[in-house]
Amino acid sequence: MSSRRRREASGHMIGGLFSFVLFGVFVLLSLLLVVIGADGYRGVVEQGEAEAELRTSLGYVLGKLRSDAATDGVELTHQAGVDTLVLTENYGGEVLETIIFHRDGALYELARSGGYAFDPDDAWRLTEVTAFEMEREGETLIRLTAAAADGRTQTVHAAIRVDQEVAGP
Repeated sequence: MSSRRRREASGHMIGGLFSFVLFGVFVLLSLLLVVIGADGYRGVVEQGEAEAELRTSLGYVLGKLRSDAATDGVELTHQAGVDTLVLTENYGGEVLETIIFHRDGALYELARSGGYAFDPDDAWRLTEVTAFEMEREGETLIRLTAAAADGRTQTVHAAIRVDQEVAGP
C-alpha cells in the first residue's frame, strides 16, 4: 500500500509540476505579447505625431496663403540667412507683413508693420519640422514641402487669389 501511495503522490506531484510549468509558459507568452503590442503601439503613435506635424505645418501655411494674400502680396525672399515667405496685406490703410520661415528644425512666423527690420529671433515658433521648402511655380502657384523627423515628406500646391492687390501707404 505504501508503494501505491508513493506512486499516487508522485503522480500528483508531476501533475502539479506540469500545471505550474504550463501556467509559467502562459504568463511568459502573455508578457511577450504585451511587450510586442506596446512596441507596435509606440510605432503607430510616433508615426501619427510625425504625420500631424507635417499636416499642421502645411495646413497652417496654406490657410495663411488662402486667407487675404493676393498675388502681389506674396513674395519668396531670403532675409537674415533664411528663406522666407512674406505675405503682405493692406489692413485699414496700414501694410502688414506676415513672414513665415524655417529655422533650427521648426517653422516660425513673424508679423510686422512697416518700418521694422526682420529679426528671426522675434518670431513665434509654430511647429517642429525637419525641413520646410517654399517655391513659386508660376504667377499664382506656390509649392510647399515639409519633412518630418522620420524622413517622411509631404508636398502641397497652393493657388494664390488674384482678385485684389495690396497697396502700400
